[in-house]
Amino acid sequence: YLSLLGALAQIPTYLSLLGALVALYFLSSGLQYFTTAYLVVGTGLPPKLAYSYVAFILATAPACGVVAGTGFVALLERLGGYRGRQRLGALRSLGPLTALCTVAALGALLNPVLTSLQEAAFLWALNFLATATLPALSGLIKAAVPRDLTDAYQASSRMAVMLLGKGAAPVAIGWVMHSILQANPPPDSAAAQAAAAAAAASSQVVPGSHRSAGCPDGCAARVAFRLLLGSALLPLLLVCVACCEELRRRDRELAAQEEADNGKFQTHRHPRSRPRPAGAE
Repeated sequence: YLSLLGALAQIPTYLSLLGALVALYFLSSGLQYFTTAYLVVGTGLPPKLAYSYVAFILATAPACGVVAGTGFVALLERLGGYRGRQRLGALRSLGPLTALCTVAALGALLNPVLTSLQEAAFLWALNFLATATLPALSGLIKAAVPRDLTDAYQASSRMAVMLLGKGAAPVAIGWVMHSILQANPPPDSAAAQAAAAAAAASSQVVPGSHRSAGCPDGCAARVAFRLLLGSALLPLLLVCVACCEELRRRDRELAAQEEADNGKFQTHRHPRSRPRPAGAE
């Protein structure tokens, strides 16, 4: 099994596309876990309104994304599918979809200048586009792997998605929020009050005690959620890397074919001289 994994690791297109798939699952999982906390704590939206937005986003965006992604896959198959030289065309078609996903994430980052409804609209579009990209991306990954490595590809891709995508998002974003709050506790928290009391008792300045407000309410949620939205750049970058790898593969194949054609031409132009029969003058 390790030898099969080593063979998969030698396919650059597979590695790039698998990284893009993991990044999309990371983004989708993080949005499901932290959108409510971001809207309520980070932006100060009334809880009832935030719950309504999140319920609408999670109930409709993934479902619509699955339908759109299935239609996109059907379109790619009509245009030639994923195998062989058609793979580059499918990757080029996938590029604008990942670019739109990145644009939606960057739009959601404009939190200070957006209304709550505009913010929810960008988050809906981001969930929709991320889900719509998954079917075509999965098909491209499967097409990039030789048939004798299919079993190893399925096991390794599932493990990577579960550990680095779905499972890593809540842990990573939660750790970022915890680190921010631990380094800059809110002024009304027990840690901040204990530090202020100790500083007053010892008449010494505690590192960080000169800050009057510490970490304002919601700053940890805003920073962590913006980092999550920033991860939407990874699928676009990795799909571009896969396109570059496919271009190199196509150039190598064309060069090899041209060399073979030149060899055949030289053989026909200068055929081997046949041996003369014995006794012939």
